[in-house]
Amino acid sequence: LDMSSSSNPAIAWGIHAPEKLIYAESDQICLWTLPSTSHKPTQKIEASHVNDLAWLPKQEHSFASCSQRHVFFWDLRQERRTQTILKAHDDSINAISYNPIGEYLLASCSEDKTVALWDLRNLDGKLFTLDHSK
Repeated sequence: LDMSSSSNPAIAWGIHAPEKLIYAESDQICLWTLPSTSHKPTQKIEASHVNDLAWLPKQEHSFASCSQRHVFFWDLRQERRTQTILKAHDDSINAISYNPIGEYLLASCSEDKTVALWDLRNLDGKLFTLDHSK
């Protein structure tokens, strides 16, 4: 782990697989399956400017990441993005969070001073926008 980089690293433990840990910094997402005799990641995925990570509540192989104004959905079995919300916000996205009970509900917050709620079954548009600029 290179914590000396200028980016803000993101890290998340697996929800249904607590032995899994994902970490992102700069241009790479790393997965560790613990315990491990190696200090090297189990998997590495290329990604750019990751600001935050969150595991899907009901799927142990899937997680989301946010980068600049976009949200990406990943499947570790395929080692690639499976879906993308382009221009989810008007400014950089700081964090994402899944609803622990509503498996299809994702929230994202941004420098544009909004929180967007998304229904993962229909990513064509925001479910709702909360504006905290006022």
